[in-house]
Amino acid sequence: METTMETTRKHFSQLGWMYFLGTLIVFGVQAASVYGLRALAPELAENTTVSFLVAMILGIVKGSMVSNNLLQIVTSNNIWANIIVVGILAPIIEEYVFRKLLIDRTIKYGEGIAVLTSALMFALFHGNLNQFAYAFVIGAVFAFVYVKTGDIRYSIGMHMLINFMGSVLTLVLFKISGLEDWVNLISSGNVDYMTMMDGLFQNMGGLLIFDFYALGLLALVIIGIVMFVRYKKRICLVPTANSAPKGMRFCTYFLNAGMMLFILFWLVQIVLQIVM
Repeated sequence: METTMETTRKHFSQLGWMYFLGTLIVFGVQAASVYGLRALAPELAENTTVSFLVAMILGIVKGSMVSNNLLQIVTSNNIWANIIVVGILAPIIEEYVFRKLLIDRTIKYGEGIAVLTSALMFALFHGNLNQFAYAFVIGAVFAFVYVKTGDIRYSIGMHMLINFMGSVLTLVLFKISGLEDWVNLISSGNVDYMTMMDGLFQNMGGLLIFDFYALGLLALVIIGIVMFVRYKKRICLVPTANSAPKGMRFCTYFLNAGMMLFILFWLVQIVLQIVM
């Protein structure tokens, strides 16, 4: 038994090292791309379209935007860039990295640890507290779907739908509602209270569109929670003969060099994102 636990610990440590090294590569490519573009082609770096595409492409692998600036995403004119990068490419790459590659290497230790590891590493990889809880829950759902179906296309499709609703559809609504100029004015900081309120009342129709959209999303969340509570007894994550015994699972799967390094690195990133 002790030899088996040590083998399992080494296996998860290797996974942690692999994803940690992948993280360093992503950060290296990110820095080289941003600073290289500024040094070699400063005119392109000043181009908002090019800068937006670079930030989004790097953000696919990193798990979040390079600048993590939601306003930059929402107010950008690159609707097609959002559709292609956020709506299509990001779900495909993220599902292969955090579901197929990771779960295929952990499922032999039990469905539960496969889902937990996938969700946790996916959430940490986003690198900010704002997205951690959301990414963890969504990642767990995607992982559960892949574990039970064995078909990555289902989780990719779900991921595409959520990204489309959260980014592409939001961008489209933002533009057709007429709120873009008002939000840009407020974000500039050069506006007094009366001007801000006048703009608010002038764009009340656009705000109502977003209110109905938000209520629709809230309704979907409530429906999801109700269905989870109703059918939670049917949700069963099956252990295997290789599963670590109760009381030893946490230390076996996560208290090893590779996993601890990966988790610590991203916890530091999250803290830095909060304080800075």
